[in-house]
Amino acid sequence: MDVHLVGLGFGPYLEVPLSEKWLVRLEGELGLGILHGDFEVNSTTRGPSGSVAVSTASARGSDAVFGGAIGLAADYGVSEKVSVYGGIRYQYFQDFKISDGATEASLEIGGNIAFSSGLVYRF
Repeated sequence: MDVHLVGLGFGPYLEVPLSEKWLVRLEGELGLGILHGDFEVNSTTRGPSGSVAVSTASARGSDAVFGGAIGLAADYGVSEKVSVYGGIRYQYFQDFKISDGATEASLEIGGNIAFSSGLVYRF
């Protein structure tokens, strides 16, 4: 199964300054994912008499899935305009299924935890 995901998210965040250099950010997000995928299954069955049956199934499909995320991050101000951050997020999306009518493949996206870090420049 080969699947491509493009996601878009919107949501609020709350920043709480802990000191002159540190701040903590709580994030929430509602997300929309557009998935496009395909699969191919090849099966070989050998009968009791030694006969062989070969079958193939394949399908393509696209779908929109909904989800969301919550996260917590911390920023440390290196200077007035630059800070470094690190965070953790729990993300959840609905499952994605493709079917040719007789055979179905599914991608159980479910929930996952993502870590992030980076550099922030304030204009």
